Amino acid sequence: MSRTFWLLVGAVGGVVAYRKGTQTATRAKELGPLGSAQVAASATGRLASRTAHGLGRIQEVKARREGKLLTGTAEQIAAEPVPVEWVPVEQSGTVPGSGGPGSPTTPPSPGSASDPSRPGGARDVP
Repeated sequence: MSRTFWLLVGAVGGVVAYRKGTQTATRAKELGPLGSAQVAASATGRLASRTAHGLGRIQEVKARREGKLLTGTAEQIAAEPVPVEWVPVEQSGTVPGSGGPGSPTTPPSPGSASDPSRPGGARDVP
């Protein structure tokens, strides 16, 4: 379903881009080289103005946030993370100590990856 959705979004985007490009090319032919250059220059100026305005807003928000942090009025953030119990799960999907195959309560078979008698403590890497 997700792939179909993104395929449709891409197809619609392609059609819209193609039509917009065709309209732009037609308009550029009507305006000629000088008119096209003027339109491109004004569009570039508008883009630069909007970008500068957006960056100015970001700097304002950043300055306000920094001021709140310096004055101590920002939300208090916990100094230590909340403890979470972590239980390792082996690749076989069994929880160690549950008595399932490969759990620490089951002694390792000779020659297995967890066999301590292997030379140099070598382990098989899956």
